[in-house]
Amino acid sequence: MKLIYCPKCLDMKKLRMLALRRCACGQSWGYYLDDDLTAEIGGCAVPVAIENDELREAVAARPERGRGAPIEARVLPERCDTLRVRAEPNPRVPEERGAARD
Repeated sequence: MKLIYCPKCLDMKKLRMLALRRCACGQSWGYYLDDDLTAEIGGCAVPVAIENDELREAVAARPERGRGAPIEARVLPERCDTLRVRAEPNPRVPEERGAARD
């Protein structure tokens, strides 16, 4: 899964398919395209990736106590086959609204 991190407000958002998501200050944004693999991001957004399978395994192995199972997150490189940087979001991608979706 891809997330965006905003170095301005320190917020992080999980990207969703064809739903524009913005950080708390609004200066970072992104969304998945309809292939559910390629993401478009912009503003100050720094892309972060977590392997879905690794996260599922860590959740399944969640202990009752202690520090829990670690997972690895990666800051994606500036050039990545599944990432596109845009000056502005595609106007056809609707903006996701509401705090319940965070």
